[in-house]
Amino acid sequence: EYWVNITDPDQVDRLREAAENDETLWLAAGVKTVTDEESEETSIAFKSGTLRVYEADDTVPLMTQRSLNEIAADPDYYVNNGLGKDNQWSFQAEIVDFEEIER
Repeated sequence: EYWVNITDPDQVDRLREAAENDETLWLAAGVKTVTDEESEETSIAFKSGTLRVYEADDTVPLMTQRSLNEIAADPDYYVNNGLGKDNQWSFQAEIVDFEEIER
């Protein structure tokens, strides 16, 4: 289970729709190191504001495609070596739930 802070209304709508339909999507995001509090559940987290939702599989850059398991196995590598200034990596994710948290 991963949490991603999303501020783009179009992405919010798309991910809500994906959760309602149990869709698996290609996403991209910058990987970040986790805090001690977060590390109990996972070895990776994603940088706020770096999420991208791909609508077509053939638009996902091949060089960035990884599984979440690959990213979680070596988070230090993926924090520093992704695509662009946000170090983005692409992965497939099954969207099983969507929760909005107002701040």
